[in-house]
Amino acid sequence: MNRTSTLKKLLALMLSLLMLASVAAIPVSAASAPAAPSKITVSRTTTSLKLTWPKVKGATGYRIYYKLPGDLSWRKIVSSTTKTSYTFKDLSYGQSYKFAVRSYTKSGSKTLWSGYKEIATATKTSTPKKFYVDKATTTALKLRWSNLDEADGYKLYYRTSPSAKWKTLVSSTKSNRYTVRGLSAGKKYYFAVKAYVKSEFGTFYGDARYLETATKPATLTVKATASTSYIKLSWNKVSADGYRIYYKSGSSWKTAVKSTTATSCTIKNLPAGKTYKFAVRPYVKTASGTVWGGYKELSVTTKSTAGNVPSTKKEIASAYNKAINDAKAYTGKVTLKKHDIINTQLKDLPSIAEKILVPVLENLTATEPHKWTFKNGVDVSDNTRRLTDRITPYGRNASLRSAGIASASATANRDGGYTLKITLVAEDSTFDGTNNIVEPPYHKGVLNPLNLGTLDLGPITVTYAEFYYPGATLTATVDGQGRLTKLYHYLPIEGVFEGKAGISLTINMGMSMDSYYELIYA
Repeated sequence: MNRTSTLKKLLALMLSLLMLASVAAIPVSAASAPAAPSKITVSRTTTSLKLTWPKVKGATGYRIYYKLPGDLSWRKIVSSTTKTSYTFKDLSYGQSYKFAVRSYTKSGSKTLWSGYKEIATATKTSTPKKFYVDKATTTALKLRWSNLDEADGYKLYYRTSPSAKWKTLVSSTKSNRYTVRGLSAGKKYYFAVKAYVKSEFGTFYGDARYLETATKPATLTVKATASTSYIKLSWNKVSADGYRIYYKSGSSWKTAVKSTTATSCTIKNLPAGKTYKFAVRPYVKTASGTVWGGYKELSVTTKSTAGNVPSTKKEIASAYNKAINDAKAYTGKVTLKKHDIINTQLKDLPSIAEKILVPVLENLTATEPHKWTFKNGVDVSDNTRRLTDRITPYGRNASLRSAGIASASATANRDGGYTLKITLVAEDSTFDGTNNIVEPPYHKGVLNPLNLGTLDLGPITVTYAEFYYPGATLTATVDGQGRLTKLYHYLPIEGVFEGKAGISLTINMGMSMDSYYELIYA
């Protein structure tokens, strides 16, 4: 073997030994401990806490610990879990806890642990069941809410509109009531209350209970003007959603107008000379109910017509004629109710007259009620008869003269208007058997005199009649608007008439005609 070949082989061997020595010199790395979870989040209820954390790279699992206030060392609650969340159930309201989560890695027979990731929390306190206004004024609200045994205190928030941000009203109070002062009248406010628990781990709040309410609107200044038939109420505008108008009937208040946003209201169709009591209350509507302002009672009397009550015969006659004639010109709707009662007495009758005449006249003794409705003065049932056709003879204008009045008086009605009581003078009238009726001069157009020419007496033909009116009486009621509302006619008659029914006969008779009218205006 030559020297060169031997040297090459020696160098190659030495190089191989050096390479083996280098590989043997490289150290083998041991398994390392995992990192602790980067963060822990908590979802809370009043009886549970759910811990959640992100997955740790290289971790085999996790162990969970807890502390209660006063604990010096950790307590193990979950030895091992591969999940990244855990829920603790059946806990107490408002209980404080501190939790820690450690991740670990198994390396052979060894367990390598991370450090602790801690978080302090608490179960939620209960939400107050009730949150309400115990008392409201125009500038203050006394708030009250349900007391919670587990709560260490409460925090109050407020805002002045649904879109505004919540602001702290009271950061901490142990009382379950609070009075907010310095507020504006009739304005809505929004409040929230949260209960909290406090421990060495921190302060923790429950869910909020919300309240929408308002201060009382300002009391109004109400004024009234009155006529004989209406009362107009007016008041100042205040901060409110609307106004309600009341009236007093007896000892209790009743609603006249349920709601209005106007600042005046007219109550119509009232009788004259009557006193009413009114009140107007502003209100604000909120989600928790309606908040009412105060009110002051206001007494108002419709104007009376008592000062216009007629006194002399001339004035009474004029008032009577005007009331009846105005009914003829009335353009509204009126219902007329009428009662007629006719009583007759026949004296010294021949036997033939008794057989023929008595059955006819007896038909007149019954009470005959009637009812008609007129629109614009015309009977709506047949469109021909006018209103005054019913209350004056033949549709004439009433033409009572003071000379035809024996006595009269007028008194003011309590509800306005007046009542006329008139006694007419005694007069005579005659009938000549044809169409010539001599009517009493003062009764004409006032009362319908007995007209035997139009009376169907069967086979008997009346040839002559003479009647005596000893003094008819009239009673008329006029309301505060000058409208006739009631009319009484009482007409006593004494007379003699002659007739022929194959034979001549003369009959003495007495009769009374009593008519009562009531006019009801729409």
